[in-house]
Amino acid sequence: MSGNPAPSWQALQAAGLVDGSQPEPSVESPWFVRLMLGVAGWMAAAFLLGFVAQGLGWLLDNDVATLAGGLSMMAAAWLLLRRLAHNDFAAQFALAVSFAGQALFSLGLVGLLGHDRPATTFWLLTALLQVVLAAVMPSSIHRLWSAFAAGVAIYLAHIPVLQPGRKVPVEP
Repeated sequence: MSGNPAPSWQALQAAGLVDGSQPEPSVESPWFVRLMLGVAGWMAAAFLLGFVAQGLGWLLDNDVATLAGGLSMMAAAWLLLRRLAHNDFAAQFALAVSFAGQALFSLGLVGLLGHDRPATTFWLLTALLQVVLAAVMPSSIHRLWSAFAAGVAIYLAHIPVLQPGRKVPVEP
């Protein structure tokens, strides 16, 4: 097929088969191609993160390094989404990297807070992170996920059963 469709359109006009100006070519991929690229992005992210986890096992030993690693993964996801938002593979890959960064950040946060602090602190800090991500991430899917996760974290921060040392009144 020719790279320039204008001569074909002109030939069709000359034959009287079409009228008007040539329509703009569609750049949207079919849904099944986009689905395949999304699945491939998630698989690539899983394999890459597994490979990196093998080499960066020392990162999990230091809570501050775990926090920093999670933040850097979220920043890398932001950069990928900012530069390659139109690429389905890159968008799904960035989403998976951001989720892994959020998990790493949460793991570091649990290590820093320890078990002597109430769970409310953890959930409120997690909600704050999700609100920030919902505000800055360029992907609508990521913003939707972050808004949902922030709501769940705020809800979990207010469940008294999760807070150690608090007695929950029980009605007879």
